[in-house]
Amino acid sequence: MYRSIVLIALALVCTSCDTKQRTYEKYVAVVAKDTSAYMGSDATLAYESKLSFLDYVRKLQTAVAPIPLPYDVIYVWTYARLGLLAEHLGKKEEAARFFRLAIAYAKKVDQRGDTVTGEAAIRAALDKMDTPDKVPWRRQ
Repeated sequence: MYRSIVLIALALVCTSCDTKQRTYEKYVAVVAKDTSAYMGSDATLAYESKLSFLDYVRKLQTAVAPIPLPYDVIYVWTYARLGLLAEHLGKKEEAARFFRLAIAYAKKVDQRGDTVTGEAAIRAALDKMDTPDKVPWRRQ
């Protein structure tokens, strides 16, 4: 009896580890696909990809076997990049909403107030990270 309980428990642990590994591998694939779209020349495709990525991360965060990720940090930069994309595509109200969300998550991440979390600071960081030579849709 004891032996079968141990075997069942071991099987559950291994299944849980396997599920987390598969979840992590899928996350890596989703990030790669999203990054490829964002770093491309089609801003509309990049925008749609970012929205899909955001939806995937939300679902992942609430999943039964989530993987440990800095979700709030992911939201900061995903919303900020969506803001840039929306602005580029002429969606000014959406851009403003996305930047507000990015700022809200930045403040949540930076609870001690060590860094500037305003829109200007986020834009400046994006200008350094996502330069037009790295992100072709920004050149257009």
